[in-house]
Amino acid sequence: MLESTSSQSEGTFAATLRYHDHKFYLITFYMSYTRINFSFALFITTDPHDDAAWVGPIRKIYNPWIHIDPDIFWDDDGSVHIASSGIHLQQLNLTTLETTAPVQIWSGTGGAYPEGPHLCKNDGWYYILIAEGGTEINQSVIIARSRNVYGPYESYGKNPILTNRNTDEYFQTVGHADLFQDGEGNWWRVALSTRSGPDWTNYPMGRESVLFPVTWEAGEWPSLEPIRGEMNGLLPSPDKNLPGKSARVGAGDVIDFEPGSEIPSHFVHWRPAPNPSRANLTPHIWYSPKDGQTFIARLRSHSLFEYSVDFSFSYTDVQQEAGIPVFLTNYQHLDLSIMALKAPDGQLRPHLQFRAETIGKLSISAPAPVVFPLPDLWVGRPVRLRIEAKDNC
Repeated sequence: MLESTSSQSEGTFAATLRYHDHKFYLITFYMSYTRINFSFALFITTDPHDDAAWVGPIRKIYNPWIHIDPDIFWDDDGSVHIASSGIHLQQLNLTTLETTAPVQIWSGTGGAYPEGPHLCKNDGWYYILIAEGGTEINQSVIIARSRNVYGPYESYGKNPILTNRNTDEYFQTVGHADLFQDGEGNWWRVALSTRSGPDWTNYPMGRESVLFPVTWEAGEWPSLEPIRGEMNGLLPSPDKNLPGKSARVGAGDVIDFEPGSEIPSHFVHWRPAPNPSRANLTPHIWYSPKDGQTFIARLRSHSLFEYSVDFSFSYTDVQQEAGIPVFLTNYQHLDLSIMALKAPDGQLRPHLQFRAETIGKLSISAPAPVVFPLPDLWVGRPVRLRIEAKDNC
């Protein structure tokens, strides 16, 4: 399916990761507008740090109404349930992969797009936590509970239990939240948010996961504070001997790409694995993922940063290009690159180029591209391209 989807709105939707009986389970849904998909995708492993240890995707879990945002939940009697957008629940037999028909167990509080459900059980209550209001600045988190997993569910009287809408907080679009306990019994919540402020104009890091503490007294509803830049919680002591090869969250990178070396595991790519391609970051309408795309990315983890790449650039054809972008979507990115263009004498020469793509923001006009020949002293030598985000306050 990956090779048949070209729209940036296609792909995996809101995966849920759970740990049960010494195994990790990741359930998701792959949305495609060209190939209708009637199944959830399930991945299972005993070692989440080893890519080869994952089994899946198992695509035989029936999703007849093409719901998104699946959640997987184990009840005390061992039964397994899948919650999905809507808000629907169906039982799953993990051995045969057969499911019951989806049943709507709650419809939210009347806001738009009830989705992203997550189930948990505490003190004999089943709690259903969902997102409502869309994924922009009107987003919120609401909650309900019941003594029976299939309801009826009682809505929390002070819903939304979490939102930053109509505030001047730096973190906005808070939603799609989940609850979990750490090994010491402390409750935490994770949610999506953007660092944009209430104007919601500039948010080059896109939606990020934020972690914050939860107070939950016995028999009561969980108590949450608004998401802020600084919050306090009983974080566990850092473990410097974690398994796996991935980089630590927030750590810097100094990486040499030797010929034939692997791409670091915390780097990402857009659609299929990167390979030489004529497609740029805003492909034409006839672009197919089968054509490939030469794109590798490192997720930003800081608002203020410095990032550079050293390029050894060779070229054989006009408009061959290598560079570094600040990338949010296909339609919102800044590009700093070296491109082969014809000089006035008709010969190919490397040029420096800066351009911006802003068609994803109709209210913003992109500046004209800036292009000039690479200085003669730089030709044939490695060139360092650098992007830096500074605090202008």
